[in-house]
Amino acid sequence: MIRAEGVCISYGPRKILEEINFEAAAGEFFCVLGPNGSGKTTLMKRICGFLDGEGSITINGRSLKDFRRTEIARMVAVVPQRSALTGGLTVRETVELGCYAAHRQSAQPGPCGGVIEKVIKILNLQSCADRDVASLSGGEFQKVLLARALAQESRILILDEATAHLDIHHALEIFSLVKNLTRTDGLTVLAVVHDINLAAAFADRIMILNKGRCAGIQTPEKILTPRMLEDVFRITAEILRTAGGHIAVAPRLTEKSSWN
Repeated sequence: MIRAEGVCISYGPRKILEEINFEAAAGEFFCVLGPNGSGKTTLMKRICGFLDGEGSITINGRSLKDFRRTEIARMVAVVPQRSALTGGLTVRETVELGCYAAHRQSAQPGPCGGVIEKVIKILNLQSCADRDVASLSGGEFQKVLLARALAQESRILILDEATAHLDIHHALEIFSLVKNLTRTDGLTVLAVVHDINLAAAFADRIMILNKGRCAGIQTPEKILTPRMLEDVFRITAEILRTAGGHIAVAPRLTEKSSWN
């Protein structure tokens, strides 16, 4: 579905990303982990066509540079960590923006109207559909941003630290909803995540970035090793197995722990 080959990005003399190569298939939940400043968000901006650089991004074998902006909107939707929306629109009107972004047409009436109501139902937003987005809690607001992205009916969904400021209940709810869509609709998900255990629970594969380079791409069980966590995240940790069959990372805190 999506492939990056030899992606390099620099800001002046400073290299942000160097030789990034990966591919994510249809129906795959692909997570990107890494310390602050490792280039995760920069990579997502490159995939969305917001940044130029060396190397190539292809979607279904077609170069990203050959897509018009409207075509990219039909192929790639983004749920950001923060949004400029502060109020003045209802939940339903906000979701309609996603349909307009992809199709450049009135969202009501017509086929888009059915998409909007379907997305609102999937995310269980019926009870607040007519409320101003400014009145929503943080978790509700992020669900609305997800609904807006899904209304684009894109085949690739990017979550750029979309759950960074949410409590564990809402983070799990959003990731569970998205994971289900990878299984039922074949949606490809690229998720930038800071919570290692959230990635371990939901990712099919994880790519770890460190200082702008790829430190590895593997399933959670194979890549989240004590050695990798120490080398990249500078923590000593134990890898536990949960009752559900997932792994969990438990940092080991001792009197000798150093945060320098």
